[in-house]
Amino acid sequence: MARKFEYKPGYYGWAMERCEERLLIAVFHEIESRIPPDQSWKADFLDHFYEHGNGVTFETISEINANRRRLNLETVEFRETVVYEHARSFDKLRKSELRRQWRDEYFALDTVGRVRWRNTAEDETARLLSPHLTYEQWKARRGVQTLPPTVLSPRERAIRDTAIEAATAEPVISAPADASLPASPKLIRRPLPPVVLSSREGAIRDKAVETAAPEPVRSVPADAPLPDSLNLIIRRLKLAKKPETRALIVSQTPPTDALTVAESGRIEDPDLIDSLVIRSLDAA
Repeated sequence: MARKFEYKPGYYGWAMERCEERLLIAVFHEIESRIPPDQSWKADFLDHFYEHGNGVTFETISEINANRRRLNLETVEFRETVVYEHARSFDKLRKSELRRQWRDEYFALDTVGRVRWRNTAEDETARLLSPHLTYEQWKARRGVQTLPPTVLSPRERAIRDTAIEAATAEPVISAPADASLPASPKLIRRPLPPVVLSSREGAIRDKAVETAAPEPVRSVPADAPLPDSLNLIIRRLKLAKKPETRALIVSQTPPTDALTVAESGRIEDPDLIDSLVIRSLDAA
């Protein structure tokens, strides 16, 4: 449930869907009055959640569960799911307003109503689809896990920086020998400077080049005919209005077809294109 994100190095949080936030409201306020006053995380959570519309940190969930265990109550666990409209939104003002409205609705219920509220939120949360890629898988495929600069020597950092500069430099265009002829300009590649490297230094250079060099972009002409099976997928995606319906269609699309549909030019929604591209990674 929810989208995992890293808000600072080594610290993670959840961007939640509506049903997940309603579930969190129930499990938190069920114990709010019995949280010891010396626990400062409570005030921080209330401020970030209801006033600023921020995500919920892993540490906050751990604190809530620790207090629930102390009171012999069932804990709550969150998992990664497909990201829908609410979790994807950056409109924190709207999120904070909705959360305060839900909190007031929850407070107005009697005990039976609060139990029904929580059960409904749990059922809706359980129906959320699993992600095409987890955060860690996405991070690994983008090559984010690289050697931190602090473990590189000055020579190794220089090698890495030189490799990145060479890999990302604009090609130099030389003028034709006879300017009167309509000859095409010639591209001159900038090779890496010849230098003797150790195996570790060579690995650092190769990783820098691999990370920095842009990959070629493939595209399908807008007027290119598509197989009937792909046209059917496109029709369904255009007809679907709810994020969960679109997510279901994307999840049932073969990975290779998902990339073709994303490149076809028939889909204009950037979020939907991203979902198709992520789905295509399953073929790798």
